[in-house]
Amino acid sequence: MGILAGGGDLPGRLVEACRATGREFFVIAFEGEDSEPIPEVAAARVGVGAVGKTLKLLHDEGCEEVVLAGPIKRPALKSLKLDWRGARLLPKVAAAKGDNALLSVVLDALEGEGFRVIGADDLLPQLLAPEGTLGRHRPSEEDLRDIDRGSQILRALGPYDIGQAVVLEEGRVLGIEAAEGTRALLDRIPSLKLAAGRGVLVKLAKPGQDRRVDRPAIGESTVRQAAEAGLAGIAVEAGGAIIIDLQSVTATADELGLFVVGIVPTEA
Repeated sequence: MGILAGGGDLPGRLVEACRATGREFFVIAFEGEDSEPIPEVAAARVGVGAVGKTLKLLHDEGCEEVVLAGPIKRPALKSLKLDWRGARLLPKVAAAKGDNALLSVVLDALEGEGFRVIGADDLLPQLLAPEGTLGRHRPSEEDLRDIDRGSQILRALGPYDIGQAVVLEEGRVLGIEAAEGTRALLDRIPSLKLAAGRGVLVKLAKPGQDRRVDRPAIGESTVRQAAEAGLAGIAVEAGGAIIIDLQSVTATADELGLFVVGIVPTEA
């Protein structure tokens, strides 16, 4: 199993899963990503533009399957240090408008080399968010209306490949995630809110996106940041979003007074 490690602690979870099942694995960490250190794992570090080196490492280590774990920042083309294989992909990368198109280029490159690309949930199906309320706190009627409106907004924006998250308070859209990611979205929410302890973060997979490589995800840090932003809770797509360490997320939400709920999205 080749693990292409982006940011966050999902790569570490996949390493644990491989160890638990006795599966051999090899980790490639991309330079510039804030992935959590993986104990007793010496990951090969490569630049995002080192496509040839990445493919060679996967082949040399005998990898048959590849999983992309964690977000990878999309660099500016002018800052990419491309090797010759990366240069061959440059026209396709330059033409890729939006994250979905770029991920398709990445998948085609990996599958063209004979690797089978799988999703993190293929290794850890328990990561997928269950349906319903996870902890002690439940959304209010106002929260449920915001969740419903938020899911409709994300479904309507899905074809434009804009983002996976939106924050609402009493029907008012406070912010929509774009290239900055959920963390930066939540950072700007406190200055926009009308009242503490209200508002919801809604995260859904984009319609039509390849869920092997780009599922929305939350973890304990997301819950803590939502609390710092003064939100009432978080809604994620049941069966579509990843919850990293469900037990920790639930315990933290209970401690901080937030709800976390898995929903079946409302169509636009």
